Amino acid sequence: MSYPDTFFTIVESATGEFKDKGSKFLAFIFAIDSKEIATRYYL
Repeated sequence: MSYPDTFFTIVESATGEFKDKGSKFLAFIFAIDSKEIATRYYL
């Protein structure tokens, strides 16, 4: 099976929350335009 060389990108930052049986799961996604901005989130 061959996969095309395409991918989706993030247009804007977003958050999500899921609660189940007393547990809470948080999700965060950030739109990154440069290496300098990425280092703010990961360092």
